[in-house]
Amino acid sequence: RVADLLGGANGLLKPIVDRLTSLTGTNGMIDARTKGLASSIKLVSRQESDYQERLDLKQAALEAKFARLESTLSLLQSQSSQLAAQSNALNQG
Repeated sequence: RVADLLGGANGLLKPIVDRLTSLTGTNGMIDARTKGLASSIKLVSRQESDYQERLDLKQAALEAKFARLESTLSLLQSQSSQLAAQSNALNQG
């Protein structure tokens, strides 16, 4: 029979079928590669989240530092104005 000759246990297509099965079957080469890539994607996603969290913390720290610097600058400008006024009063008096 032609079917046995081509597709039987010892048929001409058996090596091709076996190779395709090893590539596309469960735990085949493609499945293993897909699982490996999915694992890599998860790892990169976790790293991205970690980096974003660190950036958010750094941003918050820098914003707090900036706010303190603005407050200090405002205080120094106020003191400068007061000293200038006192200096002018002494020079005129």
